[in-house]
Amino acid sequence: MLYRNREWKKALVRFEECLNMDPKDTPSKIFAVRCRQYMVNPPPEDWDGVYIALNK
Repeated sequence: MLYRNREWKKALVRFEECLNMDPKDTPSKIFAVRCRQYMVNPPPEDWDGVYIALNK
Protein backbone atom coordinates (compact mmCIF):
# COMPACT_ATOMS: atom_id res chain seq x y z
CA MET A 1 0.00 0.00 0.00
CA LEU A 2 2.88 2.38 0.71
CA TYR A 3 4.15 1.85 -2.83
CA ARG A 4 0.74 2.52 -4.41
CA ASN A 5 0.34 5.59 -2.19
CA ARG A 6 3.60 6.98 -3.53
CA GLU A 7 5.30 6.80 -0.13
CA TRP A 8 8.58 5.73 -1.70
CA LYS A 9 10.88 6.10 1.31
CA LYS A 10 8.60 4.16 3.64
CA ALA A 11 7.99 1.48 1.02
CA LEU A 12 11.72 1.17 0.39
CA VAL A 13 12.32 0.54 4.09
CA ARG A 14 9.79 -2.31 4.01
CA PHE A 15 11.27 -3.87 0.89
CA GLU A 16 14.74 -3.66 2.41
CA GLU A 17 13.42 -5.37 5.57
CA CYS A 18 12.15 -8.20 3.39
CA LEU A 19 15.53 -8.42 1.67
CA ASN A 20 17.28 -8.61 5.04
CA MET A 21 15.17 -11.69 5.80
CA ASP A 22 15.58 -13.18 2.32
CA PRO A 23 18.23 -11.63 0.06
CA LYS A 24 16.92 -13.70 -2.88
CA ASP A 25 13.44 -12.13 -2.74
CA THR A 26 13.29 -10.98 -6.36
CA PRO A 27 10.02 -9.00 -6.13
CA SER A 28 11.38 -6.99 -3.19
CA LYS A 29 14.58 -6.30 -5.14
CA ILE A 30 12.57 -5.05 -8.10
CA PHE A 31 10.28 -2.84 -6.03
CA ALA A 32 13.21 -1.43 -4.05
CA VAL A 33 14.84 -0.35 -7.31
CA ARG A 34 11.58 1.20 -8.48
CA CYS A 35 11.17 3.11 -5.21
CA ARG A 36 14.66 4.55 -5.61
CA GLN A 37 13.88 5.54 -9.20
CA TYR A 38 10.56 7.13 -8.25
CA MET A 39 12.18 9.14 -5.45
CA VAL A 40 14.35 10.80 -8.10
CA ASN A 41 11.86 10.84 -10.95
CA PRO A 42 8.26 10.41 -9.71
CA PRO A 43 5.57 9.07 -12.02
CA PRO A 44 2.85 11.44 -13.27
CA GLU A 45 0.06 12.49 -10.90
CA ASP A 46 -2.42 10.21 -12.68
CA TRP A 47 -0.17 7.15 -12.15
CA ASP A 48 -2.22 4.00 -11.63
CA GLY A 49 0.55 1.86 -10.15
CA VAL A 50 1.57 0.27 -13.43
CA TYR A 51 5.29 0.24 -14.10
CA ILE A 52 6.30 1.21 -17.63
CA ALA A 53 9.58 -0.46 -18.60
CA LEU A 54 11.90 1.94 -20.37
CA ASN A 55 14.34 -0.75 -21.51
CA LYS A 56 13.94 -4.23 -22.80
